[in-house]
Amino acid sequence: METAERRPDAVTSPTLGGEPNTFEWHSLFAGDGRTAAGQRFPFERALSFAGIVEKWQRLAASDPAAYASSWAQIERDLREAPALSERIEDASVLERHADLIARLIRPLFPSSDWTNEAKVLSGPFGGLTVARTANYDRVLGAFAESALDVINQHDGYIRTLYAYKAILRRFFAADLRLEQPLVFVVPSQDSGLSRYFKIKANSRFVDVEATGELPRLRPEDIEELLGSGHDLSLWMRKLPPSHFRFVGVSVISLTDVTDETATASIAHSVLTSDANLTEDTFDVLEGEVRNLFGSGELRMGLASLQADGEMNVVSDRRIWNSLVIREALRRRALDWRNSLYGQALGNGQCVMVRDVDDAEIEQPLRELLLAMDVRSLFLQPLRYDDRIVGIFELTSPRPQAVDASTMLKVQRIEPVLALAVFQNLERFETRVESTIQQAYTAIHPSVQWRFREAAIEMLEMGAGSPEPVPVTFEDLHPLYGSADIRGSTRQRNEAARRDAIERLRAAQRALRTVRSEIPLTIIDEMESRVSSRIERYEASWSAADESGAARFLTGEVEPLLDAMIEGRDGLRPVIESYRLETRSRDDSRAAAYESGRRQINRLIIAALRREQAGLQKLFPHYFEHTETDGVEHSMYIGQSIAPTKVFDPAYVQNLRLRQLMVACEIAVGVDKLNQSLAHPLDITQLIVVQHATIALRFRTDEKRFDVDGPTGVRFEMLKKRLDKARVRRTDDRITQPGTVTVVYATDAEAAEYDRYADYLVAGGHVDPGPEVVDVEDLPGISGLKALRLRIRIDPTRPDTPKA
Repeated sequence: METAERRPDAVTSPTLGGEPNTFEWHSLFAGDGRTAAGQRFPFERALSFAGIVEKWQRLAASDPAAYASSWAQIERDLREAPALSERIEDASVLERHADLIARLIRPLFPSSDWTNEAKVLSGPFGGLTVARTANYDRVLGAFAESALDVINQHDGYIRTLYAYKAILRRFFAADLRLEQPLVFVVPSQDSGLSRYFKIKANSRFVDVEATGELPRLRPEDIEELLGSGHDLSLWMRKLPPSHFRFVGVSVISLTDVTDETATASIAHSVLTSDANLTEDTFDVLEGEVRNLFGSGELRMGLASLQADGEMNVVSDRRIWNSLVIREALRRRALDWRNSLYGQALGNGQCVMVRDVDDAEIEQPLRELLLAMDVRSLFLQPLRYDDRIVGIFELTSPRPQAVDASTMLKVQRIEPVLALAVFQNLERFETRVESTIQQAYTAIHPSVQWRFREAAIEMLEMGAGSPEPVPVTFEDLHPLYGSADIRGSTRQRNEAARRDAIERLRAAQRALRTVRSEIPLTIIDEMESRVSSRIERYEASWSAADESGAARFLTGEVEPLLDAMIEGRDGLRPVIESYRLETRSRDDSRAAAYESGRRQINRLIIAALRREQAGLQKLFPHYFEHTETDGVEHSMYIGQSIAPTKVFDPAYVQNLRLRQLMVACEIAVGVDKLNQSLAHPLDITQLIVVQHATIALRFRTDEKRFDVDGPTGVRFEMLKKRLDKARVRRTDDRITQPGTVTVVYATDAEAAEYDRYADYLVAGGHVDPGPEVVDVEDLPGISGLKALRLRIRIDPTRPDTPKA
């Protein structure tokens, strides 16, 4: 704030006549001047138009043609209203001379201010309110009256400091640095929203007077005040408020800063909590988002993408779940990846639906949104460090509640929301990884030493280390093998199809029995629908039919049967028989398939682990396995895994030979296990050979090892593309039940595995005469060959070739 200065003021508007009266006048004091802390503003103050009169005199003298006539009239009117030339303490004086005051203060409000600015004229530092512009009422609406009290009483601490700033400048030629903005909030009890306004006071027409002897301040006193950290008690001791008086008028401008303040508040809520979102901070965020958009009916959702690209649908916490996706998954009503949500996350672009009822969106999503009373929807993917980490969601029960301005406002808060989601996701993934490490897996013992070294290096660098120390192993010989259940998808679907038909036939029998006792046409209709499904499932079957059959039985057939037995005890045995029959057959074939698959996988994993126990003692190497519809395993061996041991290529050759022998052991074990399984399953085995070495790098973002360099990438591509590869110019798969197929590319690799084949034939593990076939060309890969070894399952039993 500035004290009155006796200097000519720039003329903003040279014309005063003919402008409408845009002020509303008040006959009451706007509060008693108490501070926000409940203490009275400590300085005496008085309303006076003396400074404005002096301005008129300067204007008339500097530009008589524009101002002399108006000033002459005002001067005559002031002589007839002497109370206006004195200090005013009675609001009735303002009421009696409203028209004259309007003409007197008009230079303070340029033409644009009359309609465009929200301003209030009052006594120094608040106190008696003189007038306000019409736009003040338009801006504040229903809060126009109550806001005057807020303005006059807002933040008395800061108000008092500004008063001392004026005293220091006027009497002691010193300046108190004070840049604290005055912002007050106007809450709405009806909508729950808040609007924020910044107060800027122009006090050029306020003068500060010494009411008695001016306190004496030494230079060191002034230094103490300036360095006091705004300690008001010290200021009031050194400069007692009773020694000063503020006289004049202040022009208070109000600027709506709701957008800026709500945006800053969102950032503050996130950053001061170290981006650690909780239910409480989520509520604060949602409240500020509603303020930002000026709508109390908006709902906010935040959903994060986990490391595996999936949504967290296990937790019920709002900070992880989208409003719609969580509900959709609970109802099993939406494949979010193929919806608008998946579209937004896939292309990184926002999605705006102004009216769900009329929008071209998939029917399941439309029905779900309308059921959730959502008529407007806005989705914004959240990107952090060039990676999409989640999605921000706004919904409203009102159509047309989102528009182009929504996107602009969301863009302001998107970075801080992305930070919050990312950092919370990082914490979440750390906790998940810790749990996995403790309960399910750990760093492989062969490479644990390197992680310990890396951790020590990071500790040595201190907390300022920008990123984890890279963990890489060079010049490793890779080995890959898989044991896959042949036709697993087909067998699983066939088992499910037969189970569903059995359950439908049981329901058909129950309906016919009930129909014989209760001749309702609706029972005939239901039986007809059951028969139609049986015929359809016997003709064809898809993966979706399994869940469809279950929903049909539990959602339609069984409720009808239950309704029929109400009050008819004679029919109860029919329903109980149906339930007993379907329970005993419920997924029996599918369950047999799953049981067999699990048992075979356990057998394979047990064989690999037994082999590893001995091989690791010979020379440490990295080993990992993955369980799917079968088991894949990889081994990496080289000097960099065990730098303190002497490495020799013989260790690599030994691993390759032992890998073949374990494949034979697995085939024999699975054949024996199949003899006791309700649903026997065939396996095929594949080994991929590569003599060129590769590098492994630990990916800290995904907490796993990955190949590094073009040679390693080619090897990974080869492993994936050989899964269903065929023999060149035939429809035969290169892998067949009862065999182990070795895929290679070079003559050296062929020669090495020919030696191993001779050894296995001599040992009775495989039949003589291994077969060599050409592998069909694969995308980016050609010239591969395959050595197929038929495993000798049981020499005492006739060997029956398998398709």
